[in-house]
Amino acid sequence: MDLGAYIQIGNLSKLAKLNNINVARLRGYRYMKYEDKPIDINEEIKGLNRYIVEDLVTSLPAWSINYNVHSWNSESDKKVRKFYDFKNERIKWENIHGKHRKNLKYVLKIKKLEVKEQFNLFNKYLGREDILYIHARLGSRNWSGIHYWDYKKEPWYIDGIDDCFDDSYCDIYAKIDPDTLKYVTDIKEDNIDEES
Repeated sequence: MDLGAYIQIGNLSKLAKLNNINVARLRGYRYMKYEDKPIDINEEIKGLNRYIVEDLVTSLPAWSINYNVHSWNSESDKKVRKFYDFKNERIKWENIHGKHRKNLKYVLKIKKLEVKEQFNLFNKYLGREDILYIHARLGSRNWSGIHYWDYKKEPWYIDGIDDCFDDSYCDIYAKIDPDTLKYVTDIKEDNIDEES
């Protein structure tokens, strides 16, 4: 979930409406003109290790690469600490063997590719005044009957991709008419949360 995009729904909903953009299960917007700081893909990849270990250890069954359910409790917290060193932010490879090790390496490889793909796409549209980023719960593993690719037929649709951390979410890139900005008074760079 992109909380930075979520808090901008109020500021950017009118812009979307003026461009005939209506996406189901909307979770946020970003006006790409004000997104000028590239995402450091290497930093995002560093954060993957903990996320992947937690995901695999808490999956049911544990260490499954095709999980749909997780179990989080004090017991699973202990198990995660056995395989991940939070203080030094490293995987405890010495405690992971056999199929578990193979699964972890495989998932890390796949997730690194997904991170690169998602954030390269975001960085591609940085600073563009004709692009609206849309975050929605329409990824490939969402529970509704629609997905982001169902919007490909829309005249505003440019690109879309699953969220690499939770593929029930997605990012959609929409073309907007910069002339519609003059009808929206509350879109200013200082209204956009730069920390998000």
